[in-house]
Amino acid sequence: MPTPATFTAPRRCLLGMAAGLLVPATIAAQAAPLPSTGGILVTPFVGWATGTTRNEVWTYPDGSGATVRDEVAMNLAGGLALGAVLQLPVRGAFSLLGGVTWIDRDDASFSIGGGEAWVFTGSTSLLAKAGFGLQLGAADDAMAVRRLRAGMFLAPFYMIEKPREIPGIDDSGLFDTASHFGVNLGLTGELPFAGDRLALQVGVDDYLTFYRTDPLRRLPDWLHAAPGTTVEVDATHQWLVRAGISLRLH
Repeated sequence: MPTPATFTAPRRCLLGMAAGLLVPATIAAQAAPLPSTGGILVTPFVGWATGTTRNEVWTYPDGSGATVRDEVAMNLAGGLALGAVLQLPVRGAFSLLGGVTWIDRDDASFSIGGGEAWVFTGSTSLLAKAGFGLQLGAADDAMAVRRLRAGMFLAPFYMIEKPREIPGIDDSGLFDTASHFGVNLGLTGELPFAGDRLALQVGVDDYLTFYRTDPLRRLPDWLHAAPGTTVEVDATHQWLVRAGISLRLH
């Protein structure tokens, strides 16, 4: 199977965009302080999506008409992430939030029945979410300029995934864009500074993804040179660690 080409230009572009998002926030650190509650909180971030394994079962007829059932481990590589979260307090510690995340994963690989691993291709994904957040253990001391804050969130998301084309494989359907959905949940920690106008935020996200099976049929149908594969797939945890600068807008 052809080995995909290496794509370095998108990575340089992502890092450049990340710098462009974070630098204006650090410049604003000299501005007048604002209260730590109320107002819209905007957090651009950079991060890393860790590698994960998607377990699939392929069922298809062989040349003699017998049914074959293959257990497949699709190993998704890690990749750079870039995004932003917008959060609006609504009542007490609760808030509405929305966000987008762009993930650029390295080449994937898959193995059938625990056998030899085959290199496939990487992908870029755009995930959009909307849900709720909860601030934990908010400090009551208004004189505390620097204090740690923590929060948790829960948000459904929609994902658009685009596999990278492999040179030498002329099959446009194999690399078509696919859409999936899931639930994003996780935790954040913040260290405010600049009079609570800004905060350094770190977070851990779990994008629990429920993959649509129709797009996943493309690979086994191409491998067997005949359509008709049925795919079963487990929900998959896509973990993301991230860091960014939060800016509170009033």
